[in-house]
Parts: sequence; structure tokens; C-alpha cells
Amino acid sequence: MTEISFTSLLTKAMPWLFAVPVMALAAGALTTPEFSRLWLLLPSLLVVTLAALPLVQKHKPDLPLYTLAAALLFITALTANTALNHTELLTPEFRNAVIMLVLPFGLLLAGLLAPRALLQNTKPLLLALLVLEVLLVGQIWYSYITGWGEVYDGRDGIRRAYGAAGDGYTVVLVFITLLNFVRLKALRFAFAFTAMLMCGGKMGLVLLIIGMVLSLPTLQLSHSRIKKLSFTVLLGLILGFGVTSAHVRAIIMPAQLAYITSTTAPTPEVAAYLSTLPQESTNLTSAYLPGTEQEAWTKRSLPVHILYNAIGTGMGRLITLGAACQIFSQYPVSGIGYGQSGNPDIFIPAATADLFGLSVHFGLHPNRLASEKFIGNQTATIAAEQGLIGLVPFVLFCIAAILLSAKVWWQLKTSNQEPSTHHALGTAASIWVFCLIAANQTASWLVPGTSMSIWLGLTLGLCAAAYREKTQHA
Repeated sequence: MTEISFTSLLTKAMPWLFAVPVMALAAGALTTPEFSRLWLLLPSLLVVTLAALPLVQKHKPDLPLYTLAAALLFITALTANTALNHTELLTPEFRNAVIMLVLPFGLLLAGLLAPRALLQNTKPLLLALLVLEVLLVGQIWYSYITGWGEVYDGRDGIRRAYGAAGDGYTVVLVFITLLNFVRLKALRFAFAFTAMLMCGGKMGLVLLIIGMVLSLPTLQLSHSRIKKLSFTVLLGLILGFGVTSAHVRAIIMPAQLAYITSTTAPTPEVAAYLSTLPQESTNLTSAYLPGTEQEAWTKRSLPVHILYNAIGTGMGRLITLGAACQIFSQYPVSGIGYGQSGNPDIFIPAATADLFGLSVHFGLHPNRLASEKFIGNQTATIAAEQGLIGLVPFVLFCIAAILLSAKVWWQLKTSNQEPSTHHALGTAASIWVFCLIAANQTASWLVPGTSMSIWLGLTLGLCAAAYREKTQHA
């Protein structure tokens, strides 16, 4: 009798416990990553995991369980590979990394074991999400306007601002913006969408656009909802592109804009680097353009800037992907070890080996090949660092997570029910998981202790809860 009441108490408390890591991320957006990881994220995730364990019971194998099993298999393979083949990397830092890699999946475990409780009482999670949204969006706006925190000013007057949170929170902002879109919260969507434009993350915007398109079939659109949806999107576009346009920036921050547009000459260090580049590669890849070309750059239209920026970013992705393939070809079984792909002694020779022949096809100078610092692709990073030992279970995890998110999306699409709060959470979570893993262009979505790794566990937990709630209800 005591055991039953104890598990019942844990089940009722689970919605509140599930929301605690979101509050920890909200506080972490204003602190250092080390403080956030040790004093906020670690305790909150540990509490959720320990609270979920007593709820474990026999259940028929299903997609959520396969996803959790694949994640644990990958972490086990990573640990075993390090212990057997890279013993020099068995450090306290590696131990802490493994712990922070495991704990976010406690949120997936909570979704598996208490699905109905999580979806019937969404108030704690929605409150935590609102606090995170206010702190994150607010500081990005403040950072963009004042220059506080992590800010990058381009020579064309375009500013990228992250505040104290950093670029790692951008993909979390995608979820917040998408959830506001699905819930038809027009004003909140507009402010969050504008914050995304202020961050300037291309992949984040692509994920959001894809997510918005994928969410439409799940919304059961009536005439009134179509009008609300249209107003939501229109308000976001007007506010977003209005505030971030050069004309508005010239009004709200004239001093910063005047400084940026007047700085047309590269620094001596950049000028020395440019002198080593062949002329035909400069326009495609360099961060600064010399002489009259620099002045012409500042007069180009925004679409041209976006095109050139996309070309430069795509070139960087190809360089790092080639480096990863080069490393994998040399160490195909066990890789080079956890965290070693960013080692300059390993990465730079692999990048300058130019596996894809970019120097031949695009005229890239070796200095450009060596200018990247890490592999910009999660799967490529796993392949280079863990070899086949880690790559195979990681791919299995990705397949299981994508299948789970796709199944939840299909269940919500075919439910023929009026959209509700838990319907919106399930929709946003399933689309976010699918887009993040399928795109696979971000290097840090599974790095231990980052906001994205925590959010992956949380969204997978919501997917598991939505899947099992639908299954049990059927």
C-alpha cells in the first residue's frame, strides 16, 4: 500500500519535476556554462531521473523504448571505446561528460513512464517555458540594441547578437518560436521570431520554416484559425524584418552603425592573410574584401549578402566534412578519441589534405582550408572521434528518434481533435526532433551539458509521452 501511494505521489509530481530543467536552462542563460552545468542542470536532471526510476515497470517494446535503448547503447559504446582504445582520455572531464550525456535521457525516461501525468498537467512546463522565453528573447533584444554580451558586427551593418546565452541557445529558440506559432500566440511569435533574426542563425531559420510547414497539417485549420495563423505570420514578418532592417538600426543605434559602415579596411592581420589568397578565391571565401571590393560589399543588397554568406558557410561545412572523412579513413574502427576532432594537430592536417579537392574545383588556398576549427556536423564528428564502434549505435539512435518523432506527428495529424496545449507541445516536440536530427548540420546538439543536448532529451520525453498516451488511449 505504501509503495503504491509513493509511486502515485511521484507520478503526480512528475510534471513539476519535468519542468525544473527548463527553469535551470532559463537561469543558465544568464550565467557561465560551467556554473550552469554544475549547479543548475546536473542537480535538476538528476532529480528527474531518480524520480522516474521507481516508476519503471514492464511494458511492451515500442518506439520510445527503442529510442532510449539506442541512446544508452551509443553512450555505452562511447565509454567502452574510450576505456579500451583511448585510455589516456579517461579523465575526470570525460567522466563528467558521460554523466551529462546520460542525464538528459532521464527526461525521455520520465515521458516513457508517466505519459498521462505529463500531458494532463502542462501548466508547470508552460510556466517554465514562459520564463525561459522571456529571459532568452529579452536578453537577445537588449543585446542587439545595446551591444551587450556576445555580439558580432559585420562590415555590412548586419549584427548578430546572443546576449549572455550564446549561440547554443539558438536552436532552443526555434522550439519556442515554433510552439508559439502552433499555439497561435501572435505577439509572442513575433518577438521570438525577431530574436531569431537578431541571432542571424541560418540553420535555425531553415529549421523554423520547415517546422512551420510541417505543423500545418496537424492544426485542423478552420477559417478562423487560418485568419489567426495569417495574422501571426504577418506580424512576425513585419516586426522581425522591420526591427532588423538597416534603416531602423540607423535610428535606434546610429553610433554603432556609423562605426561599422565606416570601417572598410581590414585589420593588418586580416590583410596579411588576404595577401596569401589567390584573387579568384577571395570573393567566395574571405571574411574581408580589400580595397574597392570592400567598399562595393557595403553597397550590396541584403539578398546578395545572404547568398555570399551562404556560399562561405557552405564552403566551411564542406571543408570540415572532408576533414572528418579524412580522419575516419585513417582510424575507421575506434576513431581518434572523444573530443579530439578539435585538436589542431589532428584537425588542420586533415582539413588541408583536401579530400574533396576544393582547392582544385574552387581555387581555395591552404590557409582557407586550415581556417576552420571544428567539424560542423554531428554524425561526422562521431565518425571521426569514435569510428564504427560509436557510429553504428549513433545511427541506430538517430533512426529510432526520427521514427518516433514521425509517428507522433502522424498520430497528431490524424487525431481529428481540436488542437489543445498538449497537442501543441507534442507537435512542436516531434517536429523539432525530426528537423534537428534529419538536418544534422549543427555540431553541438549532442555535446554533454549544452542547451541543445538537454532540449533533445526534453523533446524526446514529450514525444514519448504523446506516443504512449495515444497508444494507451487507443
